[in-house]
Amino acid sequence: MVATRPAGRPAWRVGIQHPADRDAVAAVLELSCGAVATSGTYERGNHLRGRAAAVDSVAVTGPDLAVADALATASWASGALRPTWWDRVAGPHGLLALGTDGRLRWWPPGAGDVPIDDPVAAS
Repeated sequence: MVATRPAGRPAWRVGIQHPADRDAVAAVLELSCGAVATSGTYERGNHLRGRAAAVDSVAVTGPDLAVADALATASWASGALRPTWWDRVAGPHGLLALGTDGRLRWWPPGAGDVPIDDPVAAS
């Protein structure tokens, strides 16, 4: 979780662990306030039986950690880069998905807090 940024201070930088490399960062998010929750293959691999895997991990940003956590878990469990229900229920939350193709995708594109570093795309 990220607290509100102190006045005159830079935004918080939050590193998102790469699911395939414990020592690597997949992306860095810059947030002024709110929360970040992740879900993915970090610890137990693709551990959901029958899950179609187009996405290795997701990070969800938003004003509420509990909602961000629920959205991250449900998004990753869906196996889709962007679940069909995302636009209907996500509200002010952003979704960063790391696909099995190694590419990062962000929804909503260009809105709110965005990835500022993209080590995956740079490699």
